[in-house]
Amino acid sequence: MKHILIIGCGNIGVRHLQGLLKITTEKLSIEIVEPSFSAIENAKEYERYENVNQHLIKYFENISMIRKTVDLTIISTTAKNRLEIVEVLLNKIKSMNWILEKVLVQSTLQLEKLTQLLKGERVYVNHWMRMTAWPNNFKNALNKQDKIKIVYISGRQLGLLCNSTHYIDLIEYIFDTKLKKISLNDEELAWFPAKRAGFYEAYGSICLLFENKIKCIISSNPDIQFIENYNFINLEGNSELKLNYLEMMKYELKTFNQSEILKQDLQSNLSKDFSIILNKSSNFQFMLPTLDMVKPANKIFLEFVIDEWKKNTRNKDVKTVPIT
Repeated sequence: MKHILIIGCGNIGVRHLQGLLKITTEKLSIEIVEPSFSAIENAKEYERYENVNQHLIKYFENISMIRKTVDLTIISTTAKNRLEIVEVLLNKIKSMNWILEKVLVQSTLQLEKLTQLLKGERVYVNHWMRMTAWPNNFKNALNKQDKIKIVYISGRQLGLLCNSTHYIDLIEYIFDTKLKKISLNDEELAWFPAKRAGFYEAYGSICLLFENKIKCIISSNPDIQFIENYNFINLEGNSELKLNYLEMMKYELKTFNQSEILKQDLQSNLSKDFSIILNKSSNFQFMLPTLDMVKPANKIFLEFVIDEWKKNTRNKDVKTVPIT
């Protein structure tokens, strides 16, 4: 029996639980730490549709009663207390593998401390987009003759601050490149309170520059007018990849709404990778990126967002930004 620990079982934590429950190759013991009664009740609703009888699931309000040794720990809480949670867990348990949610932390100092705390551990970050079919179809469709210069990412409910690291990882993965710089694409960000109390989001448009000179523009404004007559890649929902080659050799990558089919595909992929990571051989490469792989891009992202938060608050001494 493999032992799994999930810290936080809100909207994201439940997705992890669903992926784990789809594993049929072996019996799992899943311990879930969640202080919210409503979140626990919501998670129990999902249990009705999965292989609950095959697996043992226990819920706890805090970590006082959890196992001391686990095969996989998934931390799906907000970014605000992630560093403290990791530190407490490292002093209490031994975990063979870790999966962290994005946004990782809220400052560059926290990022440095997090990576130092987890040095020598097997740690992955849940940038799940690279696990779905369409980025891999896209990656395989490209060839060395494609002179891609610009990728446009736009969406009405994009979550510019909470989701940009997903898209950064996606571009790095598809084009085998690394992020160099982030800047505003036009006017300053328009900050507003996020759905989760105490956190903030922003509307606006940012420009990412990568080492291979690819530029990516991410916009949370669905009405932004992009340059006409460029090559584009239309990836909407879980539909087939559509490539249209035009003279300017530019591409538009439109964000998609996560359909039920896509959710099912995601859970299926997570189940496969959970199965593999729990029985990992030394020569296997897990689909999710490691913490070390995403740290450089996350540092650049945090530096940029903190600078913009300083402008918004008119406080140049600010060192953390309330995003998650």
